[in-house]
Amino acid sequence: MSLSCQTMLHMVVYGYILSNAFLWLSSASPTKGTASASSFYNDDTREDLEAQLRHLRQKLSECGCSRMSQNDMKLRYVRNVEVTCNDRSKAGYHIRKSQGSRRWVIYLEGGAFCYDNSSCDERTKVGPWSHVSSRGWPVTKRGTGILSGNIEDNPSWWNANAVSVPYCSSDVWSGNQTLAEARNRTYVFMGARIVQEVIHELLDLHDLGNATQILLAGSSVGGTGVMLNLDRVADFVKKMGSQAGVYGLSDSGWYIDHTPRAKNLCNGKRKRCSASKTIQTGQRYWNGIVPDNCAKEFTTKPWNCYFGDVLYKFIRRPLFISQYLYDEEQLKLAHLEIPHNNSDYERILKIGKQIRRSLKDTRNLFAPACLAHELISKREWKLYTIDGFTLPDALDCWLPKPYKATDPRCQNKLIDNCTYPSCNVQCPDVITQYGSERPTVYDMTKRYNHYKRYLASKGEGGAGTSRSNDVQYDSATHVRSTSTGKRKT
Repeated sequence: MSLSCQTMLHMVVYGYILSNAFLWLSSASPTKGTASASSFYNDDTREDLEAQLRHLRQKLSECGCSRMSQNDMKLRYVRNVEVTCNDRSKAGYHIRKSQGSRRWVIYLEGGAFCYDNSSCDERTKVGPWSHVSSRGWPVTKRGTGILSGNIEDNPSWWNANAVSVPYCSSDVWSGNQTLAEARNRTYVFMGARIVQEVIHELLDLHDLGNATQILLAGSSVGGTGVMLNLDRVADFVKKMGSQAGVYGLSDSGWYIDHTPRAKNLCNGKRKRCSASKTIQTGQRYWNGIVPDNCAKEFTTKPWNCYFGDVLYKFIRRPLFISQYLYDEEQLKLAHLEIPHNNSDYERILKIGKQIRRSLKDTRNLFAPACLAHELISKREWKLYTIDGFTLPDALDCWLPKPYKATDPRCQNKLIDNCTYPSCNVQCPDVITQYGSERPTVYDMTKRYNHYKRYLASKGEGGAGTSRSNDVQYDSATHVRSTSTGKRKT
């Protein structure tokens, strides 16, 4: 007898719930005379359950009905025509509903920003056009990373309702202009209004108010947008009568300020100002809003509230930070790219130390020592580990799940101990092109060894100039070691 696609989908969902319920029951504290959890629930049991779920998902795929339900999200434009992109085209979102699920992931896309007429004119020329306009947005969008509907790619959130909000406001999701206020201007900036309108529409049309968990997530300036909007969204959801728990996940959006190497970088046609200078100019240009409690603290310098190390302490709702210690976009703000010489490498190491220090007061953190940018939107988001935990593992530890046990090994903060770019053996190769260069993890290890020898030649570092002290990297096994055989992680 053949099963319908709908029946198979229910089997996958219920199988997932039952497997986690079994884990929860089996990990309860044993009473006298009963076996401990570990005596009857082990890795073999977990693997068997996961194998069965993979089999069910494969059968669902074979019956031809899973393509749309797994990953594709449909485009919806917001009903309020007064809320628009930079070019006054309609704002919108992509959505994939998951029948029976009361969990939601709402993702704010990233994509840099512009801060005056000149930089915004340049942004419209070099693209992508989707960052300033909804004209040409795809009717459907394939979810990846935390938006994926594939249980293998997204083990904990694959069956959640998924929403992706395209970034077309160029204002770090903070603009608060109206069409009337911008009627004599080329561009309009409504990032904060877009977030509010999408949430309002999800409550009105898609039963968001019945949610148990809402995860507001974002990458790059979308991650910054999460920090700027999280409390406002949570307050609005509560005001509308929902009892949902609202949580934030900021990925690669933790920016800190840097002073440029040359004082005159803001002069001339090619502007390369400090981060605080561009944000200060931008906030005024966008009529950008920040959380009230932070704005009250920095009444004369509210733009400080765009930087993670300043803003974090003012955020009231639960927030998880995912941040590379050598974030590519953070280095660009300091006018650094790939290290070409020892001076560049030294500055990159210094910035890495500053980022590490700035994260010391965070409560929930996943921080690999990689030279990269963005994680949760990529399929490989579950491949990188710190102390044996992936980012999905860390999120499972953080978010409450009544039917799933918490791993006793869980840690609130996971941060790499190694101290040079891409020293984590699982770091991705640098995928952003700078000219013709595409440095690999192996290249970054060589650069580190070169820098160590440079310090030793100056009488610093204490390692000696011999290549026998180099860190060796085996590209086949992804293992680093020194001549003593000690593994580097």
